[in-house]
Amino acid sequence: MAKKSRKKTAAKAAKKSKGPKKRKAAAAKKGRKAVARKKSKPVPKKKPARKKLPKLPPESFAHKVEDVVKEIADIFTDAERLDQKLNPGVSREPE
Repeated sequence: MAKKSRKKTAAKAAKKSKGPKKRKAAAAKKGRKAVARKKSKPVPKKKPARKKLPKLPPESFAHKVEDVVKEIADIFTDAERLDQKLNPGVSREPE
């Protein structure tokens, strides 16, 4: 039924449009102005997150003592070298 009614309305529309109508020139119509696209702000690049360093276990007392002994030994060797540079003619060994 809907198909028949569509055919009838199409036939009526065809009869009405056959008249001698003058169409307006396309140039006479004013078209819509194109709206310029809004420029979006640049998105700042994200810096990669730093990797967290694993926590080191606290130093034991033995390690602390060992480090202090090494530092003292380094100080004495530096002192000997400096003494030899400043007094090259004097030897440490007794004659």
